[in-house]
Amino acid sequence: MHKALLLPIALLLFTALPVRAECWPLCRYVTPVAYNYAQLALAQWRSEEQQSPMIRFSGARFHLAERWLVGLDAITTLDPKDEEHLGSQERYSVQLGYRVALDGQWDLVLSSGMDTLHRERQSELAPMAAVELRTRLWEGLEGEARWAGHDFQGQWRSRQVMGLFYYLTPRVGLGTQVTREPDEHAASLSLRLRL
Repeated sequence: MHKALLLPIALLLFTALPVRAECWPLCRYVTPVAYNYAQLALAQWRSEEQQSPMIRFSGARFHLAERWLVGLDAITTLDPKDEEHLGSQERYSVQLGYRVALDGQWDLVLSSGMDTLHRERQSELAPMAAVELRTRLWEGLEGEARWAGHDFQGQWRSRQVMGLFYYLTPRVGLGTQVTREPDEHAASLSLRLRL
């Protein structure tokens, strides 16, 4: 089993355990978009020089409290022989976010956390920060725009993400995201499961 699948599976198992708090970790609050979810996505990075193999993104988000959110993400490649591209590395991140309700339709989420980058049997920790706008466009359709910055090896890299997600049922959604970094970009297809 690939490491990228372990994160959402562990979260699903963790949420099934009995806890003392009344609803933690999956408290439901009145928000314009769903924050308690697990996600799996496939993407392909492209640059002017090359095209990467398929990349797998997996992750989860959930409420820590009404305004506080926790995010967990993993990025791995589906072709471990690709040693040249960023996707050949494994990246894991943990973020803590603060949600600001702008009105009944829009949320602003400010996040910070740590990324870990694993390559060539070495690991590197990197601080990250992100600003995200999320909205419900209409019933079942959610939009998001995110800017994130990561400091790997003293070099700050920015990433912009725009996405749309449509929930086919109250719990299952499909979506697409476009991600842009200074020298490359990716398009992805995602499956989200509301928890």
